[in-house]
Amino acid sequence: MSEITIGIDPGISGAIAVIAGGYTHIYDMPTLKKKVNGKERTVIDIPRLAYYLNQYRNSRPTVAIEKVSARPKQGVSSTFKFGEAYGIVEGLAHSLTDNVIDVTPRTWQAVMLKGEANNRKEIKTLSRQTAQRIAPDLGDMFKRVKDDGRADALLIAQYAKGNHQC
Repeated sequence: MSEITIGIDPGISGAIAVIAGGYTHIYDMPTLKKKVNGKERTVIDIPRLAYYLNQYRNSRPTVAIEKVSARPKQGVSSTFKFGEAYGIVEGLAHSLTDNVIDVTPRTWQAVMLKGEANNRKEIKTLSRQTAQRIAPDLGDMFKRVKDDGRADALLIAQYAKGNHQC
């Protein structure tokens, strides 16, 4: 297994977590505003995401990406945007390494959260709390409700690394 493990929550409000040796680094998913059909829209900043990932190219990292799918009652447009974001992340990951793992939320959450949460809100809260326990030195990065993407990225990386002690 690689010495460097990268976990990615691929949404616009997602994040990238890098576990390398004795350090962990978390990047928010880089985004920018872009006009699409006359409307301003937030999209992934592909060059900046590529820059973040390419720092680890020579290390042949393991990259774990949360495998997402449409949720019930999710609109067609938002489902497409989420799939587009996933495709961007997946393409960049495969350009970086041949060691790319897709992991469903249910799979990594069952291991990392130990099945202690029952609904989406509880899962997101428990994800942030678990991330704070795993990386107490980064605890401030998981304080806010909207920091769940950071927490998820870290837990996905930990899951892929096989370091399941929570």
